[in-house]
Amino acid sequence: MLFNKIVKKIKREFVAVISKVFIRYVKSTYFGLKIKIPLIYGMRNGGYIIPEEIFMSDCLRSFISTKKGCVIDVGVNVGLYLVKLKAISSNINYYGVDPNPACTFYTQELIRLNSFKNAKLFTFALGESKEILSFYASRLGDGTGSLIKEHQSHNNMEYSFDTVVLPGDSLVNLLQLKEDISVIKIDVEEAELYVLRGLEQTIKKYTPYIYIEILFTTTQEQNNRAMKICEFLQNINYSIIGINRDTKKLEIIKDISKVGKDYEQEYIFSSDDFVERFISSITKNNSGIEVER
Repeated sequence: MLFNKIVKKIKREFVAVISKVFIRYVKSTYFGLKIKIPLIYGMRNGGYIIPEEIFMSDCLRSFISTKKGCVIDVGVNVGLYLVKLKAISSNINYYGVDPNPACTFYTQELIRLNSFKNAKLFTFALGESKEILSFYASRLGDGTGSLIKEHQSHNNMEYSFDTVVLPGDSLVNLLQLKEDISVIKIDVEEAELYVLRGLEQTIKKYTPYIYIEILFTTTQEQNNRAMKICEFLQNINYSIIGINRDTKKLEIIKDISKVGKDYEQEYIFSSDDFVERFISSITKNNSGIEVER
């Protein structure tokens, strides 16, 4: 009996030691910000080692300089938008939402290791209504995970799971914000329309900038979703801004039928009242993007 207890204790202690001997993080510098990058079960973002998506950082800098308020990140994944924000300002409140518990755990470690303040995470999905849906993923921390099954239909979906879905308006009401919202960034792999519908009252009240990734449309269903996103926001007095794939210039998009085709995947939706402020601010950027006037 005693021998068995000793063996069990040795096993426990051995596993505890093994769990601690591996490298927990690596250090890097991201656009001037010194950070510790968690290394958890193969999850990582190479963009932290070699900074990428400079235009996204340029836009974020313009958003927070022309419209004061907090940042809401829908589709956190491994915290890239959070780090971009912290590289610009440590004082702005950040609220991140992601249904994948692996992603929120990773990003929470990112927050802990770097002692980031003013950053909160929530583990559920945003959508049009309160419900439980399947989240489809092909690997741990899958950056292309989606509530849209067709988006992952070509992959092995062994990392899929069920998740709670809430309208964004419900989350914002629970937050009881005492400030404006500067920007809402949405990257949810083809579920953007449903997120927007669930945020309608928030968008009307706070008129935040909205930064959305709209994938290149290859099917009629994808095209319909892209058009509905544009129509939804145009109906509440938002303008659409994107990078023309031919001219490589940032321009206000008049013909929404070209969204998902003639423009890069990153789109800025701005309240009509803030369009000129954003355009004037983004003219000076680090990504070399010219603005079409």
